[in-house]
This record gives sequence, C-alpha cells and structure tokens, in this order.
Amino acid sequence: MAREKHRLRNWAWLALVIASALAPFPPQPLEAAEGRVADILEQQETLQFTVKFLIFPEVGTVRITFGRQGAFYLATIRTEPKGPLPALLGNPSFFYQTRMEEVAGGKRLRVLQSVQVQERRGTVRKVVNTLDYQTRSRERRFTKTGQPPKVSRFSIPEGVYLDDFLTTFYNLRLQAYGPVRPGARFEIDIMSKRGQAKIYIEIKEQEPDSLVVLVSTNQKLLGSKRGQIRMVLGPDLVPKEVTVVSVFGLGDAVGQLVSREVEPFNR
Repeated sequence: MAREKHRLRNWAWLALVIASALAPFPPQPLEAAEGRVADILEQQETLQFTVKFLIFPEVGTVRITFGRQGAFYLATIRTEPKGPLPALLGNPSFFYQTRMEEVAGGKRLRVLQSVQVQERRGTVRKVVNTLDYQTRSRERRFTKTGQPPKVSRFSIPEGVYLDDFLTTFYNLRLQAYGPVRPGARFEIDIMSKRGQAKIYIEIKEQEPDSLVVLVSTNQKLLGSKRGQIRMVLGPDLVPKEVTVVSVFGLGDAVGQLVSREVEPFNR
C-alpha cells in the first residue's frame, strides 16, 4: 500500500510537469500553421512555466528547452517545486531529457535515448531508455538509491516508432502523425515500463483561433484519474492552454507560460 501511494505521488507530480509543458501561447491566424511547423527544427526554444493545482497558484516552475545538438535534437524538462503542496510530497524534483533524430526526410522525430531522474527526500530514481532501430531493440535501465540496477530489454516491432511524451509533443507540432484539423484522430505507440503502450489524440473541434484536442492514455502513464489531457492549440500548433483532468483524483492541473525565448539555429 505504501509503495502504491508513493507511485501515485510520483505520477501526480509528473502529470503536473506535463501540464506545464503544454501551456499557453499567443493566438495567430490558423492559416499560418502549415508554414510554421518547419520552424521547429530550425530554432532553439526555451520555455518557462509555472504550475497551478487546486487552490495553490504555484506549486512549481518548469523549464523546457529544445534545439539541435550536432546531428541530433535535445529536448529537456527541469522542475523546481515551490510552496506547501510539494513540501508535503517531499519536494520532488524532476529531470527528463530526450535525444532525437530526424526521420522521414525531416518530417518527424524519433527517440534514440531518454533519461528520467526523480529525486524525493534523498532518494534518486533514474530510468534510461536506449533505442537501437538497426537491431530493433530497446534497453530500459532502472536504478534507485541503495539498490542494484534493473535492466529490461524489449524488441521494437518492424515499422513502429516508439515515442515518449516529449517526442509526441514535438511530432504533433510537426504534424508528423497527420494534418492537425478537426475530426483527425491519431494513435501513437509510446514506451512503457513493460514494453509499449498507446496514446490517442483526437482533434475535437475548432474555435475562432484555436483547436480543441483531447489526449487519452493509460492512467499509469499520467497519474490522471481519468487518463485525459485537454489542450487548446493555437495556430502555431503549440497549446495555449492545457488541463490534466483529475490529477491524483483530486482536481485538474493547469500550466501557465511565463516566458518564451526563440533563437534561430546556426548551422
């Protein structure tokens, strides 16, 4: 029971992180979307967020960076807890980094390695996923303070790309899964602890300057009681608002953008 409660607390915090990663951007004409998606791979982007949950106006800050590093792309999330709620949870910190490469002629990204580090009350948990598409294999290495590492190996089915939530975020902006328009539905293969799982994305409706998107997945991947995220996408296909539904069974979490910096990539 104690282990299950600890797992729920970790996933609740991760859900807050995801909520902040998908936060508000200024509206622009929807017709601009197609011309802007290619810009993602040509810029270094830094996003700074605050996270709101229940009655707490700020339970943490999140910094997300994306850009090219040599032949690859790196996307990184770093969190810093703030206020009484994280203190009750042991002030958990979260670091996640994905190394990606271009495939399909630059039309999508795929994961080569992901590193996740969580620290809470002096205990560090680290998960490293390494993917090899030549051998169609994935290695998952889990380490925890004071315990020996646990290594799991999985095969990657032919013709399948395994994304993580960061890669899914940027591939959606690239329209790698298909045109992002009302009525579209996407089924995405992602990595999981036991092999692979699914994320479902549905474009529900169009508002005057935005699209409403519902993301559904397994509860164990998010910490959301209903396993749902509701996003309002602006014309640049970056969420203007994101709600993680029923986090920890207590309430919805919402991320707020406080700054965005974009610089062109110097080849």
